[in-house]
Amino acid sequence: MQGYDYRMKKPAVIFGEEVRRARQARELSQEDLAERIGLSRVAVGDIERGETKRPSDATLEGLERVLGISRQRSYELLGLVPPADRLDPLAELYEIASLPTHEARMERWRQFPPEFRRALRLAMQDILHDAAQRLEE
Repeated sequence: MQGYDYRMKKPAVIFGEEVRRARQARELSQEDLAERIGLSRVAVGDIERGETKRPSDATLEGLERVLGISRQRSYELLGLVPPADRLDPLAELYEIASLPTHEARMERWRQFPPEFRRALRLAMQDILHDAAQRLEE
């Protein structure tokens, strides 16, 4: 029998396992964690089993506060955004610009960690500056 290929796990399952490990390391029950972050015990169980594909920002904030799982780490585990050191600000800007609605663009923007959003803002400023110089030529 071959060993289990962990690369086959879905991102929500991997994230859920991380939440469970962090919760158990702090010796918290699912009920304790749920109470501290404002969820039901069932909702915490859903997260830990990987049944919640995209926890809300408030939930991710609570998990960061109580369990120490950073927003960046959560996004990476959930497969929402590649690790910050692998993100290309200009490529991400073009991808955001290609989304069909303002709501879709804003949702994508909110998925990025704060330090990457700062890098994107700088990239946008550079693009605008370059465009203004070309117009003056």
